[in-house]
Amino acid sequence: MIKNLTLRWAEADDHQAIVVLLNEMHKEIGSFPLSPAKLTAHVGEVLTSGKAMLAEIDGEVIGSIGLLGSEPWYSEQKIISDYWIFVSREAPKRLSVFRAMVAEVKAYAADVGIPLVLALYSSKDRDRKAKLFERLGDEIMRGFQFTDVGGEYRVQ
Repeated sequence: MIKNLTLRWAEADDHQAIVVLLNEMHKEIGSFPLSPAKLTAHVGEVLTSGKAMLAEIDGEVIGSIGLLGSEPWYSEQKIISDYWIFVSREAPKRLSVFRAMVAEVKAYAADVGIPLVLALYSSKDRDRKAKLFERLGDEIMRGFQFTDVGGEYRVQ
């Protein structure tokens, strides 16, 4: 258990805190130049058309998962997929915070009866992260940016 950890669904007022967190995410794993305007717009899209889970300690946002509904290009099956998933390097017990957020969004997906698909796309520390995602569920797609960067996993 992580002292003072709170998980909650984001509200419109959380927009800027999520943008700040995702700027940190970009610094850690970004492969291409950051567009602040595009980042801000996509956070707004998730907050209006999807859901975002926040992890906080003492009111400070330390992690988030942004979720949108979609369909695979080859199917009419509705899925919930992540737009981002990140826990700050500054967070105590980073892996535990990640697992707690995933457990919450997994329960949400089960409650609404829609499969959850989480994506790993990172060329930095991919092997270690892939092992974590493989424990979450079945890999359904492999991703490449000229090298292996992860894939998508149906969370069971």
